[in-house]
Amino acid sequence: MQRCKTRIFALLLCLCFLAAVFFPCIYLSAHANHTHDHAGPGGDCAVCVCVAAARTLIKTMGAVFACAVFALGFGCTLPVCLRLFAGSAGFFSPVARKVRLNS
Repeated sequence: MQRCKTRIFALLLCLCFLAAVFFPCIYLSAHANHTHDHAGPGGDCAVCVCVAAARTLIKTMGAVFACAVFALGFGCTLPVCLRLFAGSAGFFSPVARKVRLNS
């Protein structure tokens, strides 16, 4: 039962992440070319402010995703590399070597 709850929570977390990534993209595509008179990007147009915030959110999410992929890749490959090179580099204790010879 606990495993099922964990899977459901993970699925909901993934859906929230995807919604946070895709809703700004949809908003940008719908409102990117609006026309009106306003005082430039620093003006008080609500749509322009929301578009700027959505662009910032997309850039931030992209950086977070890149960091997460790097950390996951590094975290998965480091233990494998350590196990591969531990035997050849002499990191085993004398007791571990004796047990290995006896087997």
